[in-house]
Amino acid sequence: MVTGNGWPFKINPEAWMVSVSAAKPNFKNAKQIQGGLALEENAQLVLAAGYEPVFDVERQLWRVDVHIDTGNAYWPFVRLALARFQPKSVDGAHLSRVIRSDFIQLPPARHTKIKVSGLTIHVAVDGPAYVDSELVETVGAVLSEFGGLPGSNGLSEIEATIEQRDPAGDAANELAWKPIEATRVVLFQNPSAPGKWEGDITSTVPLSPGLFRLTVKELEWFRTDDAPSFPGRQPGIGVPPRDQIRVARRIVFADVFAL
Repeated sequence: MVTGNGWPFKINPEAWMVSVSAAKPNFKNAKQIQGGLALEENAQLVLAAGYEPVFDVERQLWRVDVHIDTGNAYWPFVRLALARFQPKSVDGAHLSRVIRSDFIQLPPARHTKIKVSGLTIHVAVDGPAYVDSELVETVGAVLSEFGGLPGSNGLSEIEATIEQRDPAGDAANELAWKPIEATRVVLFQNPSAPGKWEGDITSTVPLSPGLFRLTVKELEWFRTDDAPSFPGRQPGIGVPPRDQIRVARRIVFADVFAL
């Protein structure tokens, strides 16, 4: 994989020792990272993160798992520049011609901790989060008027629920699990300390091992298409303007914990 500042890199060759060192934490499982490499396409120098491919017998394809640490970025877009990489080669022949992949988005890391004490479960989630948006700027302060809860502020929210299954049901069957609605709790971010959610969920029944689990979902607020204040065309007005703000939520993270 070839990376660059924009595309492709143009960096002073004397700075490559620092650049390679800085790149290692981001490309977590790269077998070798090498800088100062030339491309056939142009005279720019690039840095390559090399990975050893594994043959997938079932699919009859070579594959590589690339682990990228995105730091504090929230759903960043990544585009890979792919090439054959020969670390030990003569100058100018380390890399084949480059093929660029489509853009993909990488999800932000989420760290969840739970502590069970009797009927109470303490949940703490943290990770990179957005701190502003068009929705926050426009209706964040009055989001409860648009379907949000009293604590909603436009930042993403964590929804935690205890689920129970019938003892006769298969634990591996998702349809066997039913949420206990009375336990549903929504955790909000403090705008002054974004990226942290914490709170308690209380069970309404004793938590028998194997029959209960905790689901944790992160839901992101966003503004949808605005709606007209009245339907259809009106004489002398035509199509009405879309002047009614509408908002919605979507799931951006989910996890399950056995209790």
